[in-house]
Amino acid sequence: MIQRASRERNFQPPEFVHWPDGYTPDDASVYAHNELIIPAAPDRIWEWLVRARQWPHWYPNSWRVEILKRTRRGTHREQLSSGTKFTWITFGLPIQATVDPCEKPTTIGWKFETRWWAGAARGYHIWFIEPHPHGCRVVTEETELGLLPRLLRFILQSAVPFSHQLWLQRLSKNAIQGPPL
Repeated sequence: MIQRASRERNFQPPEFVHWPDGYTPDDASVYAHNELIIPAAPDRIWEWLVRARQWPHWYPNSWRVEILKRTRRGTHREQLSSGTKFTWITFGLPIQATVDPCEKPTTIGWKFETRWWAGAARGYHIWFIEPHPHGCRVVTEETELGLLPRLLRFILQSAVPFSHQLWLQRLSKNAIQGPPL
């Protein structure tokens, strides 16, 4: 089998095995795998991740996060949960995403696509949180497909893992300091 160029540049094999059809690392132009041992409990990490509206305060590659799905009572959810739809800007692109799966406190992921340029970029981003003797091990993986990732592959194949490592480092700093407000 011929491996995609994205896999050849990222030597870590994917840990996630339930990729949505068409969103696997073998399908993608860009694939990223990052991980970090964080000296905090999995529940603490989870609380920082599911509060997406707070990401712009601590993760510099996120802007204007809006949670779109409403609860039965008609109020906005404050946290990501299974089926939640949200929009945000990352890498300068307006993105819409839908959360699936969401299994507290171990796994959260979302399928995403660019908003105004339908099909220009789409992908899947997944997070794993597992207990570790020094706190927890946090893994994040992402695939990117479409015209923009294909055209910008050589830039994105470095930029996405760099950005995700920053996300993990900032997540670690916050989780060590305490729960989100």
